[in-house]
Amino acid sequence: MNKQMITLIALLSFTLVFSCQKEESANVPADQAIEGRSPNPNSRIFPPNAHPYGKPVSEWSADWWAHMFSFDCDNLPISDADGSNAGLNLDSPVLFLAGNFGGASTRSITVPHGKALLFPILNNLWAYSPCYGAAEEDEAFANGTLEAYILSQTDPVLTGPDIILSAALDGVAFNNLRDYRYNSGLYSFDPNPGLAGCFGDPCLNEDGLLWLSNGYWIMLKPLQYGEHTLNFKGGIPEFGFSLDVTYHITVE
Repeated sequence: MNKQMITLIALLSFTLVFSCQKEESANVPADQAIEGRSPNPNSRIFPPNAHPYGKPVSEWSADWWAHMFSFDCDNLPISDADGSNAGLNLDSPVLFLAGNFGGASTRSITVPHGKALLFPILNNLWAYSPCYGAAEEDEAFANGTLEAYILSQTDPVLTGPDIILSAALDGVAFNNLRDYRYNSGLYSFDPNPGLAGCFGDPCLNEDGLLWLSNGYWIMLKPLQYGEHTLNFKGGIPEFGFSLDVTYHITVE
C-alpha cells in the first residue's frame, strides 16, 4: 500500500499512511419496522440503491468524510470517548456517527426525532496529491485512470473472505451487509489544516487534494421516539484490526 493511502476502517478506525431504484422521499417516516412487527430487519435501513433525501448513500459517504475532516485533532468524533462530539456542526437531515481507531467504544447520544443515521462498518479513504510523489498514482492521474487505480488497491482489502461485518439495532442483526458497499468516486474537499499534525501527514495541507471513499455504509431510517441501542463491528484479520462500537441512542 502507498504511504498516502489513509485507510480508515469503520469511520477512520484503522490508519495506514498509506443507482437506481425509485428515489426515496426526503420526508421519511419514523422507523416502523420494530422487532416483532417486521420479518425483515433490513427494512430499518435504506436499501443499497436508495436515494435518501435526494442523493445516493455514496454521496452521503463523501459528505461524511468532509464533515469528519473539518474538525481539529482534539475534537475528532472518531476519537470521541463518550458521544459528546456526535452531530456537532452538522445541519443535515442525516446525523453522522463515527467509530474509533480500533478496540471497543461505548457512547451515549441524543438524536432529534426525524434524523437518519449514517455510519460505515468497514471503510477506507484514499487521498491523492502530487505532494506524495507516488509515480504510479501520478501516471494514473495523468491518464485519467486514477479512480480505477485506487479501487484496484482498496477493493482486495475490502472484499476478502475473512473480513468482519456486523451491525444490529436493538438486538436485531441486519442481513447481507456485503450488499451495502459504496464508492464515492473521486471528489475534493479541504481538510482542517490541523489534521496534518495529528496524522503526521504534511500533504494534508496541500491544495487540490482528491479523495475516494470505498467501503460498507449503513444509513438507518429515522428511529422512533425513545431508547435504542446500535452496535457495529468490523475487522480485517489480515491487518490484525477489529473494532466494536456501541451507541446508546435517545430519540426525542
